[in-house]
Amino acid sequence: MDRYLDPIGILISGAGAALLAVMIGVPLLAKLRGDYFALGTLGLGEILRVVFTQGGSLTGGPVGLMLPSSEYRSMIPYYFFALSIALLALLCVWLLVRSRVGLALVAIREDEEAAAANGIHVLKFKIFAFAVGAFFTGLCGSLFAYYLFHIHPSGFFSLNWALLPVLMTILGGMGTLMGPVVGAFVLASVFELANLWLPEIHPIFSGAFIILVMLFLPGGIMSLGEKGRNYRMLKGMLPFKGSS
Repeated sequence: MDRYLDPIGILISGAGAALLAVMIGVPLLAKLRGDYFALGTLGLGEILRVVFTQGGSLTGGPVGLMLPSSEYRSMIPYYFFALSIALLALLCVWLLVRSRVGLALVAIREDEEAAAANGIHVLKFKIFAFAVGAFFTGLCGSLFAYYLFHIHPSGFFSLNWALLPVLMTILGGMGTLMGPVVGAFVLASVFELANLWLPEIHPIFSGAFIILVMLFLPGGIMSLGEKGRNYRMLKGMLPFKGSS
């Protein structure tokens, strides 16, 4: 295994991200909702980018920190680490969905005021969900840093890292377990194939693909299966041709 691929360091990164999420989640989630909360987190990302850019020798400034690439041995450890994180995230979401915490989160998503009126501590559950998401984001960010051997503010605080997970979720289907997984596979495949076959205009093609999916499949790709089930159920309810 690569010398710098440290599982303990990856776990500490996830825990640090979760702690930061709790620290900023208390003031932001208590006051902001929906789009305003998203804008608040984007603003925080820009603040952190400036702080790390001006961090001097501690953060490496705009150049960032670099590890010796000679330590690289194989991509196999990175692949299995990434696969393990993905499977762990799926397992956690699956367990959450089937727990009382998951029921509370669904109630908050549907109607915060009604959930609060029924005794659900809205802020506590929102901070919990925010921290869990940040934990897995921290794991992925740390693994990506070990993979690149170069950590720099302009790359790790890019808006792409805030927008791509949202696009993957919307593309696959919000509120579903496998939707983000399907969305990630489809979006990454479209980007890579467009970059390979249409290198000069691949951003236009990729953007047009996302817009078309959102227009004609507002429920995401996973909604195709639901539409198929509804069609079969409706077809089963209709009388057979020639019956009286």
